[in-house]
Amino acid sequence: MPSVPTAGEAKQPGARRSRSRAATNGSVALTDAQLKQLVGALRSARDGDFSVRLRGDGAFGEVAAEFNEMVERNQRLAR
Repeated sequence: MPSVPTAGEAKQPGARRSRSRAATNGSVALTDAQLKQLVGALRSARDGDFSVRLRGDGAFGEVAAEFNEMVERNQRLAR
């Protein structure tokens, strides 16, 4: 999935985009590998695989913890 250029990048002809997602709101950028891991886990959960869990550090660790909690709640509801 191509990244959307920020307002500053759109104004600069020939500006290169980095492999990690740009964080323009002061948050920490996630790497492509972390985003691919998250998308894969989301697809698994969507398809009913409640055994999927994520682990990570920093900002991705926070996302992983919330994802894991959501999957656990969905698993309880499905029972």
